[in-house]
Amino acid sequence: PRCCTGRRPAARGVPRPGVSLRAGTAPSTSSAGGGEYTDGSSAPPSPSAGAGGPHPNAMSSPSGSSRNPPRNRLDEVHYLAAEELPALAQAPSDRWVNDVLKRLGNTEEWSEQFGAIDDIRRLTRYAANVLVQGGQLRKAVSLINALADSLRSQLAKNGLRCIGEMYAAFGKRMDLEIEHSLPIIIRRAADTNSFIAEEAELSLKEVCKSASDAKLLPS
Repeated sequence: PRCCTGRRPAARGVPRPGVSLRAGTAPSTSSAGGGEYTDGSSAPPSPSAGAGGPHPNAMSSPSGSSRNPPRNRLDEVHYLAAEELPALAQAPSDRWVNDVLKRLGNTEEWSEQFGAIDDIRRLTRYAANVLVQGGQLRKAVSLINALADSLRSQLAKNGLRCIGEMYAAFGKRMDLEIEHSLPIIIRRAADTNSFIAEEAELSLKEVCKSASDAKLLPS
């Protein structure tokens, strides 16, 4: 990234042409960070109909129930801008927040993780105090960091988007997470996959605007 200033484009949630493909696309591409992506790089596929998991864009409600489409529906992955995230219908319960965190760590079903990232983004946008008062902020950041570093590009892109929004919302509360988040964001910003690198650069700008100078430039 050339700088750490500027604003996140409002239309960034609209997928660019070629960002998503129908299920069944054969995986094959690599990143600058080493290893191979488990999916397409600039054109990530959607989960297959037989996977049995929820659609990545399905939002679970604060009551804990998921609003998912039929299991055999073949949909594309959508990356929502912050203003497109559905509002919370009611105050999130501790049980619902814990369920979201559990789904973030569900390595058996990446579509569950994708949806859980958007739920953390909803909490960050509409009920940020819930994560702070419940003592779950650091755990949420740790899980999102791991997903931002995922070899699955869908999770990496959405995770990076979530990190940027969390730094913008929580500001200097996120200073303790700088040493964990910043190396991941910088590494992803240098990824040969522009699909990932562009998202990481936007997240880096949010970090630079929100974090303490002393944390960004330690002596």
